[in-house]
Amino acid sequence: MTEPIMYRTVLVPLDGSALAEQALHQIPHIACDRPLVYLVRVIQPPAPEIRPEGVPTPPFTDALALQRQEALAYLKGVAAVLQSQGMDVRPQVVVDPRPADAILAFAAEKGVDLIIMSTHGLGGMSRWIFGSVTTDVVRHAPCPVLVVRPT
Repeated sequence: MTEPIMYRTVLVPLDGSALAEQALHQIPHIACDRPLVYLVRVIQPPAPEIRPEGVPTPPFTDALALQRQEALAYLKGVAAVLQSQGMDVRPQVVVDPRPADAILAFAAEKGVDLIIMSTHGLGGMSRWIFGSVTTDVVRHAPCPVLVVRPT
């Protein structure tokens, strides 16, 4: 009997939802004893405001800084749980208006062995209409992708 594949470097994209977090439960089953786990939260830059004159203003840096701070605090909370299970966890916030592209670029840059993500998250109906981030990642990933259906 052959040994099962055990992944050393795993990327788990999270959007802050409990549905997306269900992907985390798979790590102990398919990763090596002390895996390197990247938790990535992609945040979108705030949309520019339109002045009454019709001229857009640049996005508020304060709003983006607050978004980034909240996302990092969330990821650190999730990371603490995984670290208590002996995993090397690195939370990372990425700013990009295209979440799938950001996840794919991060995976390629870090040379991850596996991406684990949920089929559902915060996307809701708009994701169904416009196509999901998960589908885009599965189609273009530089490595295997484990897609977890939330219960």
